[in-house]
Amino acid sequence: MMKIEKRFNELMSFAATEATFALSKLLSQQMTLTSANVSVKVTEVQSIIKESMKEEIAHINPNLGGAIIMTTPLLGTLEGFGTYILPRISALRICDVLLHRTLGSTRQIGCLEESALLETGNIVVGCFLNALGYVSVLDNILHEKMTLTVSNHNELPNFNEISSNGLSRVRINFYMKHIVENEHQRIDINGICDFFFDSAQVTELLNIPHDPEKSC
Repeated sequence: MMKIEKRFNELMSFAATEATFALSKLLSQQMTLTSANVSVKVTEVQSIIKESMKEEIAHINPNLGGAIIMTTPLLGTLEGFGTYILPRISALRICDVLLHRTLGSTRQIGCLEESALLETGNIVVGCFLNALGYVSVLDNILHEKMTLTVSNHNELPNFNEISSNGLSRVRINFYMKHIVENEHQRIDINGICDFFFDSAQVTELLNIPHDPEKSC
């Protein structure tokens, strides 16, 4: 398990850097990655993960206006789903930049704002999924069109589509700092990406002998 977790740490940290570069290009702003904390956990009780995510969202709510949650199904060799959690204030500022508005003018999330946020979500999630594809034989992990949930009541993704036998969770908490002279113009991004898979499927795939030549 330690070897697997170390591999996840290396790849997800690299993916966070890639996501930072990609968002810098999209936003036409200089962003730098200041931290990326990765954890890999396996639990037989889904309620443990649910409670953990509730705590994360509740921690965001008091000072940052709540949480924006983007979710997506994961298909391919390994099935599951992913979530991208973003403080509401960060999401609104991203909308200001992408929609060419004065910083601080976006107050609500409508169709235009959802489209802008999903564009950033697809970039971030896509970078992490690309990295997940390098973990042993966990290749060909695809995601469909993301859906956006504005969470004002600690809403959580639907775990029912995954087997109740246990979940493998890969969590990445990252902080992207906006490099700008005027501190009031900063649009720092403090996000969390979670990926959930059936732990039995993960174990089965990781135990398959891997031929490096076939992955070239």
